[in-house]
Amino acid sequence: IGMAVYQLGDRVWEPVRDFEWCCRETTDSLQAQEALSNHLQEEGWVANNGRLGVPEEVEFQIAMPDNSLRLVVNSIGPPYYRSVLSWPEDLEDDCSSLDMITGSIPEQAQFSLEQWITLSISPD
Repeated sequence: IGMAVYQLGDRVWEPVRDFEWCCRETTDSLQAQEALSNHLQEEGWVANNGRLGVPEEVEFQIAMPDNSLRLVVNSIGPPYYRSVLSWPEDLEDDCSSLDMITGSIPEQAQFSLEQWITLSISPD
């Protein structure tokens, strides 16, 4: 799994933290579990990587300290690792670009937050 951080400038989003891969272990070792736990604590989310767990199945754990968040979920997979599956499906911003997903982040990006999914936790 990996992550980069962008901040909105005058008109475009610019990276404030470069893309970095993490949690690339392919076993369920104590070291791998600690790396996943640390990523969740530090970044607020974690997922299994493509080489761990059930093939073509991804599990996410996402912190929601404010009971609401906006997100896009992207995935690439076999056989060619060139097709992007996005949720929401009709997303039209740089979030779903193959370069972005594979870690080759652009120096400027366009994100349409109004197209992203809003998840909310409502009180019972």
